[in-house]
Amino acid sequence: MLVGCLPLTSLLQSSLLCFYQQDCLHRIHQTLNLDLIAPNLILTTLDNTTESRFKPDSTLDNIINSLFVETWTSQANYSSYFHECAVKTCTYSRFQNDNVLVFITKFISFCKFLILLEIKFQIFSFHRWWYDSGSTIFSSFIDQY
Repeated sequence: MLVGCLPLTSLLQSSLLCFYQQDCLHRIHQTLNLDLIAPNLILTTLDNTTESRFKPDSTLDNIINSLFVETWTSQANYSSYFHECAVKTCTYSRFQNDNVLVFITKFISFCKFLILLEIKFQIFSFHRWWYDSGSTIFSSFIDQY
């Protein structure tokens, strides 16, 4: 076990070597006063004959980053998935705008749109007429006075 400024950093840099030795486990037991917390707790060493992809000197940071997973196998069985997750029924609802009030509102909105479009067209036409013939009208107006 390592000792550091923060318990978490020292724990992450430690390895599992201590958990393979009985005297180290005994020191942990005494240091943490586990007799007061869990008097019936018995700590046993890890079995070093058990195969693992993590070596005894692997850091806990490495083991945690591997999510403590020894082997990861993935088997995709789509027929089983679709059998389990098959939809039994399918329903949908549709909102219909058959209301007379909705029709009148949409019609008035459309008429307002046409009126605004006509006003813009009239302004554009007047502006163009004024620009094309405005200089002669204005000059003749000035010549009169």
